[in-house]
Amino acid sequence: MAQTIFKSVKMFCTVQENAPAKALALVLSSVDHMLEHRDWDALAYFLGHAPANMRGISRRIVGEVLGGVEYDSTSKVAKAHRCKGQFKMGDNFGATDKIAVLRQLVADGEKITGKAVKEAFPSQTEDKSHDEKVKAFAKSIQKRMDNDGVKWEEIVAAMFPEQVEPNF
Repeated sequence: MAQTIFKSVKMFCTVQENAPAKALALVLSSVDHMLEHRDWDALAYFLGHAPANMRGISRRIVGEVLGGVEYDSTSKVAKAHRCKGQFKMGDNFGATDKIAVLRQLVADGEKITGKAVKEAFPSQTEDKSHDEKVKAFAKSIQKRMDNDGVKWEEIVAAMFPEQVEPNF
């Protein structure tokens, strides 16, 4: 059965099918297979090779549905593996309560890119504080200024021409 799931996932990713309902079902099948056999090849392949618009939500779903696992696609070992990714399983490896939500979404025929899935598995990004936003903004402005050879005085003079006399 492992080869069948892996082949299905590989075929889906190879032809880059635009079938988001099928993608959600493949994630569930791969998660079930991983839980039953501790074989993560199909799931790792999907997370690394699925169409770009499905990867982020897929990783979020897997992170919430499986407890005690961490997906890695950046280490040397992960890059050398045929799936270009691997899972590190901790002591508390297993399904969480969210697997029932995933099963219901698949049974309802929901799409992996759909509103219902995004509501069931919301993004966990933290809002940056105002100070962090200002630092990031200043860094991006400085980088842009360095790349374009623009001086701060020139920017201020362009923004406030009636208030500042240019001194360049």
